[in-house]
Amino acid sequence: MTPAPTPPLHAEPKRTELVGEREIPVVPPDEIFERLRAEGQIVHYFPNPGNAGDALIMLAAVRLFSKYRVPYVIEKTLVGFNPAGKVVVYGGGGNLGSESSPAAEFLTHCNSKSSLSVLLPHTVTGCEQLLRSLGPGTVLYCREVPSYQHVVAHAGGCEIALAEDLALQLDAEEILTRSPPFSVAGRLLRRLFSDLANRPGRQALLPKGPTVSYFKDELLRTRTLYRGDCLICMRSDHERTPTPVPYGNWDLPARIPFAYEDVRSAEWACHTLLTRVKHYREVRTNRLHVTIAAALLGKSVRMYANSYYKNRAVFEFSLRHRFPCVQWEDS
Repeated sequence: MTPAPTPPLHAEPKRTELVGEREIPVVPPDEIFERLRAEGQIVHYFPNPGNAGDALIMLAAVRLFSKYRVPYVIEKTLVGFNPAGKVVVYGGGGNLGSESSPAAEFLTHCNSKSSLSVLLPHTVTGCEQLLRSLGPGTVLYCREVPSYQHVVAHAGGCEIALAEDLALQLDAEEILTRSPPFSVAGRLLRRLFSDLANRPGRQALLPKGPTVSYFKDELLRTRTLYRGDCLICMRSDHERTPTPVPYGNWDLPARIPFAYEDVRSAEWACHTLLTRVKHYREVRTNRLHVTIAAALLGKSVRMYANSYYKNRAVFEFSLRHRFPCVQWEDS
């Protein structure tokens, strides 16, 4: 029998976070993924849909699956999926905010049926009824303190823990050293034909949204702020704030398509996002994962609030002490 490895003489203590009057341990990524490996089953992984920021989280997750030798398959839909007796994992992010969100649908679909349901580090708001229904076979990892407090206040019998956003585990420079898995033209054509084939009624002649935006930015090169001294990246979606968007704003993640279709798509989106950010000396943003991308590249970052507490909470929990280059701006 092979002897168990000898523990280091000076093992690094687990980080804790003060929540109220209690010190709560922060679960490191190795514990999350070693626990999944110990289940001895194939993990059914559902990536969180979204933009290029969600692609960073997805790429971090699949690389951690590989690093810790966790067998996994990527699932794209709950339709027809039977979770009975399976280990199921939903990707990290900020999707658990309503009972109709994809993350909530995942938890509802798998609750009390799977052998283990895991929500990777997430921001959680609302969903009180769902939280009360979750049983002991579910593990919720919260990526900041307010979410943890909310889940503790409303959850039933599920397991609750604190853990950092998985995108912080990425090696940005290593991603940039790799060639993007798709050429621009090839990827656009693939998305075009996919949209034409799958759109109801097949009436549209051109895909809309991020694909066309990316086409304008990348192929036509109509933007004058493709590179320069300062990238201004403020949200233009439902998480935007009432503060007027400054002139020259480039909501970069919303303009990069193909973020969560498959691993190669996530690699492409991450490479594209990091390449754009690297061109700038300073970044001003209320996009959490643009902040993380810039911080991983060592850029000077001014981080602003989104429409609710997420940005400030993640800044306080994960970024303030780890990345001196990131500064919080109150206005």
